[in-house]
Amino acid sequence: MIQQVVNNIDAGSPTTDLGSITQSIARPAENRRIPLVLIGALSGLALLLAGAGIYAATAYGVAQRTRELGVRLALGAQPGGLAALVLRQGFRPIWIGLLVGAVFSVAIAFAMRGLLFGIKPLDAATFAVIPLVLVTISPIACWIPALRSTRVNLIEALRAE
Repeated sequence: MIQQVVNNIDAGSPTTDLGSITQSIARPAENRRIPLVLIGALSGLALLLAGAGIYAATAYGVAQRTRELGVRLALGAQPGGLAALVLRQGFRPIWIGLLVGAVFSVAIAFAMRGLLFGIKPLDAATFAVIPLVLVTISPIACWIPALRSTRVNLIEALRAE
C-alpha cells in the first residue's frame, strides 16, 4: 500500500526498504547477534575446557602420588589434611596462570586498541569477571581429585611399586 502511494506521488522514488522505524533500528542489531552468540558459545566452551584441563592435571598428579598419599595416611595423616594438601598444590599453578594471563591480556588489549569500538582496552568488568569465573571453576575441578586422594586404599598404595 505504501509503495502504491509513493509511486502515485513520484514514480521514480525507490521503495525497496520499507518498514517501521523500530524494524529499521533493529536490522543492524540482527547482523551483530550471530557473531555475539558464536563468541559467547566459544567462551563457554573455553571455560569448560579450562575446567576439564584443571581436573585432568590434578587427577593425574594425585594418581602419580598414590603411594606417597597412602604412606601419609598410613603414618596418621588426616584425610581432610590430605585433601587440603592436594587442593593447595592444585591451586598454585592456577594462581600463576591467572597472573601470567592478566599480564598478557593487558598487553594484547593495548595491541588491539584500534580494533575495539565502544569499549576501553582495560575494561574493568571484563578484567574482573573472567578471573572470578576461573577462580570459581577451579575449586570444583580440584575438589574431586582431592576427595579421591582421601580414599586411597592403603594396601594397594603400598604395593603399587
